[in-house]
Amino acid sequence: FYNLGKMYLAEGDFRRAISYYEALVNVVTASDTFKFNEKDNSGMISLALNNLAIAYLRVEDLGMAKKLFLQAIRLAPKSSIIRNNLGCIYLLTGDFAHAQKYLDMVAESKRNFADNSVSDEKLASNKKLLSDVQRHTVGTNSKLELISGLFISNVNYLTNENAKADLLRNSLVW
Repeated sequence: FYNLGKMYLAEGDFRRAISYYEALVNVVTASDTFKFNEKDNSGMISLALNNLAIAYLRVEDLGMAKKLFLQAIRLAPKSSIIRNNLGCIYLLTGDFAHAQKYLDMVAESKRNFADNSVSDEKLASNKKLLSDVQRHTVGTNSKLELISGLFISNVNYLTNENAKADLLRNSLVW
């Protein structure tokens, strides 16, 4: 299930990727083996939840994506990949303080644990994007809203479809 989900995610067939990742998560978490070896299986499940969240992001269901990233980070709290992606979801939803917190945690993991699962370039790019968006919204009374799971914004930078697509395509790690 995991490899099929990853293949469909890479091909851009996000609905099919969602079905495979959901099936994997449901089968594994329902099994007694998972409950017995939850600590051993948490890495695989956290990556499946991470990729499932990315698929939901790509179909613009930010609420479900955020929920799944939060589940994933509970299973793998030191994962730089999931920390990065949580930073991105918070950036997309306008929660800049949490975006900064999670991106800083990625930098901390790189420093303290030589964790290079998120490249220096990607981290720098995500931090720059956060800074640019924060600068753009200061004093403009702009706010971001989630309505029915869709991203709605009156911030010109983030309503630009190319900018949103670039963020989703280039900022996440899977």
